[in-house]
Amino acid sequence: MHVAVLPSSFPAISKNPCVPSSYIAKMADATNYESGQDAPSEDDQKVLSALPTLGIGVQTWKVVWEKSGMEKPSDLIWIGQQDLVRMDLKCVPRNQLWHRLKDLHKLLSVHNATMLPGQKRSANEAYPPFICASYMDHRPKRQCRQGDIKYWCFRAAEHGCVDCVRHCIEEYKVAHDAQSDNQRYTVKDFAAHGVKEGTAGAQEVLDYLTELQG
Repeated sequence: MHVAVLPSSFPAISKNPCVPSSYIAKMADATNYESGQDAPSEDDQKVLSALPTLGIGVQTWKVVWEKSGMEKPSDLIWIGQQDLVRMDLKCVPRNQLWHRLKDLHKLLSVHNATMLPGQKRSANEAYPPFICASYMDHRPKRQCRQGDIKYWCFRAAEHGCVDCVRHCIEEYKVAHDAQSDNQRYTVKDFAAHGVKEGTAGAQEVLDYLTELQG
């Protein structure tokens, strides 16, 4: 009889004080590893190792993880400031937590893979929205916003790139009604602006977002 075996990383995961019980239970199901689909990635391992060292209480990380609804550790880097507001955390100053999340983002060096203006890559090298298969540069103009995935989604919507917008919403869990921090513009507002400017593909993005809203 075949017996599924837990990966060597499981003991460290189960003893990590920052990890919620729901994730530990998922990782404890050894059958998940048969195809390797649920095994922690290298980025997941980096985040798991870093969480206890960032100067935020372990219970806080558990609460943030659970309230965010993120399925894996590396997804935590996509929590935005508005997400923290909605969580209504009482245990730690929101600004302090936001800076620690940005530290996680830097740790994974996501921006090392972003596309430079004019850089050409084949579609099979795409890493949306950072490396766009349509060769568009969706990088937010302001550097302080480059660590927040929703701003990449806003830019992709404005550029008429439905593939990157869909990836942000369906893979990175950006809310389709997410708002900008200052003017409260939504993804749909940016797509509508693209339509107004005559941007190719913007109407397709708008139609996609409208369909999501039901």
